[in-house]
Amino acid sequence: MTAEIICVGTEILLGNIVNTNAAYLSERLASLGISVFFETTVGDNEERLEDVIRQGLERSDILILSGGLGPTKDDLTKEVATKACGQKLVEDEEALRRLKEYFASSHRSMTENNLKQALIPEDCDVLYNENGTAPGMIIHAKGDKKVVLLPGPPSELIPMFHDQVEPILKELSSEVLYSDVVKIDCMGESKVAEEIEDLIEKQTNPTASPRILTADWTLYFTKFLIAIFRQCFIIVESISYHSFLITSAGLIRAILRIRNNTVRAVINVIPMKIPAQYMIPSLKNTIYAFFHICMTI
Repeated sequence: MTAEIICVGTEILLGNIVNTNAAYLSERLASLGISVFFETTVGDNEERLEDVIRQGLERSDILILSGGLGPTKDDLTKEVATKACGQKLVEDEEALRRLKEYFASSHRSMTENNLKQALIPEDCDVLYNENGTAPGMIIHAKGDKKVVLLPGPPSELIPMFHDQVEPILKELSSEVLYSDVVKIDCMGESKVAEEIEDLIEKQTNPTASPRILTADWTLYFTKFLIAIFRQCFIIVESISYHSFLITSAGLIRAILRIRNNTVRAVINVIPMKIPAQYMIPSLKNTIYAFFHICMTI
């Protein structure tokens, strides 16, 4: 199952705010086993937003849009998404009641333009907002596609996604995407990539991806965990940097060559004392790690 994140707001493109919503949604979707192949930021422009939504509907199972659900004329997300899905807007009585109650309880007068926040697409599930005025929605589009509309403020988006959207998405996905990191010091990116080049070229599940983070060279590896999984801790102790460098490629190879269709290992690298029987200096990391994998799976 694939998803696409579309963040709406000219203020993001101008650099006035940092787009933390995309990072949060990507992380949560990965934990649900939903692959995010595209992330797009588009300004408050009806034509460009419609183009992005229509393109997303052609290539992704789920679209998740954040922002543009407010009461002003430049808040276009709901109207454009409804049009792109071939639907019409109708008034939701519960949304209207909550809207009036919100303003009454805060002792503020509700302006006429706030009424547009009570309009919803005709075929959708409403996500009522406990932290603001704009309700979210899950639009049921053609071809069993889902278009999720969420408010832009993180204080509203995060609880709404966690409490209302995530449980629904869990039922749609049978897999979990797990990603973890092996950090390697004192070895350049090109050298480590060369050591495991054949694995990178032939990778399927899990996959390995080199990244540079500050002074550390970091290897990300990601795998799908099917149904229920058990944890496997890969225990590593480095007597010296030299000893760790000798065996780092072997350790990574041991991890990436594990294959099992039902239970997959979750990788964590933690320091601890190694028993004497595993104290073979040049090979101890790889042997000990492989031993624990085999014992766990």
